[in-house]
Amino acid sequence: MILTAGALAITATAPAVAAPVDNPTIDPVGYNIVNGVQDQEHPITVADITKDTGSSSTPSSLGTHPILEQGNVEEKIIEGDSRTQVTTTTEAPFRWVGLITYTTQAGGTGRCTGSLVAADTVVTAGHCLNKNGSNITFTPGQNGADKRFCTAKASQVWYDKNWQCRWPRLGA
Repeated sequence: MILTAGALAITATAPAVAAPVDNPTIDPVGYNIVNGVQDQEHPITVADITKDTGSSSTPSSLGTHPILEQGNVEEKIIEGDSRTQVTTTTEAPFRWVGLITYTTQAGGTGRCTGSLVAADTVVTAGHCLNKNGSNITFTPGQNGADKRFCTAKASQVWYDKNWQCRWPRLGA
């Protein structure tokens, strides 16, 4: 299952805490994948999919990987980007991040990053997929052309009915 979300920005000075939401602002709808294509003629809705499960919250953590333990690592993408490629993609937490590929409506290949959040669930950004994407796959821990784990085909996708991609060239 691949879940998409709209743009999300979080600024926090304290650990994240899950809080129940009585009136969520999302309206989820899912589609089974049939022969590689989203079956939009038979949408899936689950009345209580956004209902509070009663789960306790867990403070956020960068994990215990040696790269992350080096201290306060400055992250930036523009102006003097000093990122280095992570090569230990078979180790946690990096093995849970992977490549989503799909066929666009125009017949091209789309690529995006997704995170494995359960044994059968991948989360990605809303602009990564749209309702015309087909042949959707996820490969966890991919490092360049090196694929140490199996590639899985999506069996369902879920969207927020109200989410609109604000960048026409993305998610096509």
